[in-house]
Amino acid sequence: MKLIFLITHLHPWGTERVAVLMANHYATNGLDVTLLVVGRPGGVFRFEIDPGVKVDYLDIRLESGFNLFRKIESFFFIRRYFKSALNELGVTDANNDHPRENSPTILLGIGNFPIILAAMLPKGKQFRTIGCLHTPYKSIVHIWKFLRWLFYRRLDMLVSLTNRDLPRLKKHNPNVRTIPNPVTFYPENQAKLETGLILAVGRMDYLKGYDLMMGVFERFCQKNSDWKLKIIGEGPLKSNIEKLARDKGIADRLTIAPATTHIEKEYLDASLFLMTSRSEGLPMVLLEAQACGLPIVAFDCETGPAEIVHHGVDGYLVKPNDIEEISERLLELASDPGKRKEFGTNARENVKRFLPDQIFKKWDEVFRNL
Repeated sequence: MKLIFLITHLHPWGTERVAVLMANHYATNGLDVTLLVVGRPGGVFRFEIDPGVKVDYLDIRLESGFNLFRKIESFFFIRRYFKSALNELGVTDANNDHPRENSPTILLGIGNFPIILAAMLPKGKQFRTIGCLHTPYKSIVHIWKFLRWLFYRRLDMLVSLTNRDLPRLKKHNPNVRTIPNPVTFYPENQAKLETGLILAVGRMDYLKGYDLMMGVFERFCQKNSDWKLKIIGEGPLKSNIEKLARDKGIADRLTIAPATTHIEKEYLDASLFLMTSRSEGLPMVLLEAQACGLPIVAFDCETGPAEIVHHGVDGYLVKPNDIEEISERLLELASDPGKRKEFGTNARENVKRFLPDQIFKKWDEVFRNL
């Protein structure tokens, strides 16, 4: 069996990390595995790719801001690249069902854009396509919403990260399954939770809600004089967040650091994890925080947090945008080391259902039966 993981870029964020984790796993288990990247080579990818994984680039210059006609044109342009690339990979002769080799090829489009591209490819008896959703159903809008309606039905299967989106996706394709992301590490030791540090991790864009986080931390600092906040992440809103922190008088208690290959150490050095996202799929950062034994305080956005965090057991889920309530929950845990340790121990236990061995069993079943 040949597996091809189709991704837009090799950036150091959650979607790409999951793709590489899966590719590495199946390559080390003897499968023929390719990471097929739509964009161009370049940039810094901070995670190790197994030598057995072939990395191919379609080398397409991807730009945002196309109007409707340019977007439609770009899909047909990219489709020609795919046909050529798949022929070179030995999938099938163009426009017929006679495979060049007996073992099937499964293409996994990971993320909305790769899913659409996968759905546009010619069908073949030994060629299967799976669309792997990494964003909430309701976050797909405008032209992408129309393309979802048009093309999702052509896929052999859709895979959702969360149960909440399952009935919505079944309107587009009856063959839908829920398979969450695997946690990428599970350290031998857990955080001691004694550093007085609140940690947040993720790209600095609007959906991650760092502007809301500044309001939360401002209220927290009014009643707590020594804990600090550290954000690991980069993105277009970094300067805005830094200015907001200065304006609120909390800049001296805030650290913003770039993405790192040593993210596990950052979790282990923290005492609480905070997430104020407006929208999420299934947040990898929550899984990683739990693996390191961090209690979590998060907004209960529509998909994601509630399928990871057990409210009152290993963290707190707060109604979205309720800055006062989430600040109080942070203060409660900051002032109660016993509860922090209880929540942290529970988190380590609860996240075991997301360990790679558990998740790959679900994927093995999919590949056998597709």
